[in-house]
Amino acid sequence: MKYLERLRRKDAQGIDRDLRELARDPGKKAGVVAMRGKSESEFRMRCGKYRVIFKRDDTARLIVVTGVGPRGDVYKKGR
Repeated sequence: MKYLERLRRKDAQGIDRDLRELARDPGKKAGVVAMRGKSESEFRMRCGKYRVIFKRDDTARLIVVTGVGPRGDVYKKGR
């Protein structure tokens, strides 16, 4: 993802680690919350001071990241 390339290396590695953990076991990752007012498949995940917005399809075992950014900004983009 282009956004991760612009982050400090430590922050990008933390987000990458959290996404890999989420991919291994989506039901057990701490900090994952369903988005209010959105479809049942849209979630947000805390990664330090950043948030990752994603859609989850349990039947296809697929996670699609739709946004990454600082807490306040990530919700403004296309929402």
